[in-house]
Amino acid sequence: MKVCSVVLVLALAVALCDLAQARVRAPRHHTSQEQTQGQQPAATQQPREIRTEYFSLPLTDGWTLLKPVRAHAGSVDVILGSPKKNGAIAINVMKANMSAAEIAGNMRANMQKDGATVGELTEKDGLQEFDFTRQRAKGRAWIGANGKAAAVVTIFGEQEMAKEVLKKLEPKAPGLFPKF
Repeated sequence: MKVCSVVLVLALAVALCDLAQARVRAPRHHTSQEQTQGQQPAATQQPREIRTEYFSLPLTDGWTLLKPVRAHAGSVDVILGSPKKNGAIAINVMKANMSAAEIAGNMRANMQKDGATVGELTEKDGLQEFDFTRQRAKGRAWIGANGKAAAVVTIFGEQEMAKEVLKKLEPKAPGLFPKF
């Protein structure tokens, strides 16, 4: 995958910060665009478990999908939120042959260009990680890569409750996800 494609996908994760914060705090309206197109409300479409080619994750403790899981051409995007826990989780996985350090460096640079304050990059268990603040949103990102795929796991808001959810993540590929 070309560097610009990876950076574009990672920039999407950064942009999700504002979306996740707004959606977590916003009340649910029952006249959404999804409903006007003949679909059921998002609240009734919640799976008990998210299953992708890269991982599976049970949804518990009030965490729900903020948008349907998006999977296409080897990439997966998942956005979870919990209004009661004041947090959101974004999981982005894509085919890539770049190192975690390269991806994290590009991601940090793009976040800084977008106005975020970005903490120092550290390595733990083969993954790159850093803190960031963007407007009122605070978060932490973990970047893993195994030569075939790369993953960015981002927690916005409350960290500890989100980590409890991510402890239940069962990876199907090594070297991509943080262990809490």
